[in-house]
Amino acid sequence: EIVVYPTLSISTSSTTICSGTNATFNAAVSNNGTSPVYQWYVNGVAVTDSTNTTFSPEFLADGDVVTVVLTSDITPCATGNPATSSGIAVTISPIPTTPGPITGITDACPFIETNVPVTFTIDAVPGVADYTWVYPTNGVTYISGQGTTSLTVTFQNNFALTNQYFRI
Repeated sequence: EIVVYPTLSISTSSTTICSGTNATFNAAVSNNGTSPVYQWYVNGVAVTDSTNTTFSPEFLADGDVVTVVLTSDITPCATGNPATSSGIAVTISPIPTTPGPITGITDACPFIETNVPVTFTIDAVPGVADYTWVYPTNGVTYISGQGTTSLTVTFQNNFALTNQYFRI
């Protein structure tokens, strides 16, 4: 007698997701037969209408554990049927607070071609460890501060032609 073991595992691109963002879980299977049945679970509770190899729940909470059960239609030799995947626990990160206004000069013209460093700052946002400043690449020379609450730059002559803004 031939014995076939249905197997499966699940994966997701990240186990840490931002609040309000969906995660997608994928089941990798073997020996699943021609008409397998999949059922996804969150914390051991079956999720309605979740019977595909891909699962994208909209309701996960911090610490939830996702699993899937595969029932193969290989008969009569399927052993270990149904097969249950290992669980994947998710961490839900809160959405960071929007930073306040950027403070600094409002008129760059007096600083163009002077090589005088100009600093822009924002107040620290609770729970945020790293800041990404977006600034014009044409006419602005980065000095320091990327990743912090302050950014220091100098302005070149061609900055006056860009009419661009700084953002965080």
